[in-house]
Amino acid sequence: MAFQDEKDAQSLEHMTDEEFWQHAHIEAAKAATILSPPDSAALSQYLECGLRRGTCFVPLHAIEAVIPAFSPLARLPFAPRWLHGVQAWRGEIVAVVNLDTYLSNTHTPANGGMVLIARHPECIIGLRVPEVGSTTTIEFEQLAPVSTPSTLYPPARVDVIKGLYGGYPVLDIARLLSDMTLQIEMAAHHA
Repeated sequence: MAFQDEKDAQSLEHMTDEEFWQHAHIEAAKAATILSPPDSAALSQYLECGLRRGTCFVPLHAIEAVIPAFSPLARLPFAPRWLHGVQAWRGEIVAVVNLDTYLSNTHTPANGGMVLIARHPECIIGLRVPEVGSTTTIEFEQLAPVSTPSTLYPPARVDVIKGLYGGYPVLDIARLLSDMTLQIEMAAHHA
């Protein structure tokens, strides 16, 4: 981290650990933006995720990390059934969601698998999936519209799907994370 002047270095000396790490995350995000590929190339890369009900595609640009799923998680009272709990990751609390259960609205056991770490402006969400596959390039023109009603996903979940690629859903990560965050907040307020 380069310092503009001696004043920048002195301000770091007076920061708490938490303030320092927040500052470091901001600086790292700035550097990542400078070094990232062109938006069009980055936005068309998707990670194939194996779910119990089939495959789905998650935009690669939205994933900060892929880590092994931990068990047990710290459960939260009055949480939606697809929110399996929280865990610590790099000093932050991550809400871990069973993506199968969220998308299908039916309970799906989650043993093992991987957690895709995605950041929403209000919190960090871990999308727990049984397995991850390869990355693939999907252009908007290649997406087929989602037919409603779907036998795989309830109407409430169709909004988080951009379209279908090879018959499998391509997730709209912004809508997905916003919906999850909203439902978690509503459950917390009703607790």
